[in-house]
Amino acid sequence: LDLSGNSLPTLNPVYTQTLPSLKRLHLADNNFGQLPQVIPPEYNHLEFLNLSYNDLSELPEDMDRYFEALKSIDLSHNLFV
Repeated sequence: LDLSGNSLPTLNPVYTQTLPSLKRLHLADNNFGQLPQVIPPEYNHLEFLNLSYNDLSELPEDMDRYFEALKSIDLSHNLFV
């Protein structure tokens, strides 16, 4: 699923709630300043997540709890120090 470049403010469950087997999600070039504390459960099946070109400066400490199947993540072009 490619939701890149849509000026989405955050990871909202409504974007993916009908996709329980989602494997690849592209969320590049949106306006994410941070990820929510609670990640939608369908993200547990993601194998690839693209969060590049957002405004992220940190990740939740327990992020691995929500992305159990994740094999690859693109965090390039964010505000990480």
